[in-house]
Amino acid sequence: MTAVEHETDAAISARFENTGREPLPAARPRQYLTLPIQPNDAARPLLRSYSLSRPPDASCYRIAVKRQHDGAASGYLSDRLAVGDQLDVAAPRGAPDPADPAR
Repeated sequence: MTAVEHETDAAISARFENTGREPLPAARPRQYLTLPIQPNDAARPLLRSYSLSRPPDASCYRIAVKRQHDGAASGYLSDRLAVGDQLDVAAPRGAPDPADPAR
């Protein structure tokens, strides 16, 4: 995690960059990231998907998270996510935009 911004009282944005030497897998419009979120040690990880919220490129990914009332995953991300945290983020998924010429 390289940046966490509190956009509003109820929303954050988070930026992910690769910590290794390889560039991130390229993302296409309309794709999303799936994150395993571990809000506490006793529970199994929660899987949540968040749309990418910046123009696609291989330098970083950005998501926005709106805090949901009693939302375990959104509450954890809003309250505890910090720069330097390591999350196991899968490559972008989802159908690319049919109008995308790179398709």
